[in-house]
Amino acid sequence: MTYDGYTQFLFYIIKIIDFNFYLIIFMIKSLNS
Repeated sequence: MTYDGYTQFLFYIIKIIDFNFYLIIFMIKSLNS
C-alpha cells in the first residue's frame, strides 16, 4: 500500500468515526430534551 493510499484510507476512517460521533451526540441530545 502506498503512502497516498494509506492517507486516503485514514481520512476515510476518520470521516466514518466523525459521522458516527455526531450521530451519537445528536441522539443523546434528543433523548435529554
